Amino acid sequence: EGTFVDYQTTMVKTAKATILQCKSKVEEEQLLRKRIQALEIAVEQHKRLKEEALAELTLCKKQVEERKMRTEAKHEQTVLSTDVVDTNADLQKKLLHLNQVSDGLLNECKASRRANLDKKLILDAKYCVEGQALINEMVNLKSENQRPTEEYTQKTSKLQASDEREKETLKKATQQSVIETKNCQQREMEQRRYSEAE
Repeated sequence: EGTFVDYQTTMVKTAKATILQCKSKVEEEQLLRKRIQALEIAVEQHKRLKEEALAELTLCKKQVEERKMRTEAKHEQTVLSTDVVDTNADLQKKLLHLNQVSDGLLNECKASRRANLDKKLILDAKYCVEGQALINEMVNLKSENQRPTEEYTQKTSKLQASDEREKETLKKATQQSVIETKNCQQREMEQRRYSEAE
């Protein structure tokens, strides 16, 4: 009985450990989701910066065209052209940098999503198997717990049947003894009467 109780205690501890491990994995999954959300926000911010840079480039080109129309002097046109080239080059570099950062964030976000999905699939499969094993253990434990009760019932029934048989045998023996005693007494009385008659 002590070994059986120890086994039950071990099963409960195992179940608690499994639940704690599952809770830890859920917290890890939540952290991954927060990381993905932060990456998505960063991607959106870089998209907005990219759009602002494009708008700035468009405005700059428009201003350059307007300045070209207002400028007649060749010197001013040369200076303006140089300024436009420099500004355009700076904006192109800025856009290129933003594109690279945005692509990097998108790739990191995709990788995090894939890793999160893979971990989720592994966890689902693992805890499905462990959960089923735990259920099977509990079913076996319940079955083993019922077995002593059934054995006790069977033994009790056998003992009761044996007791009934012994009682019946004793009753018959007692009745037989009473009959024999009466017969013996009757024979003694007859012998006395016979002796007195002589």
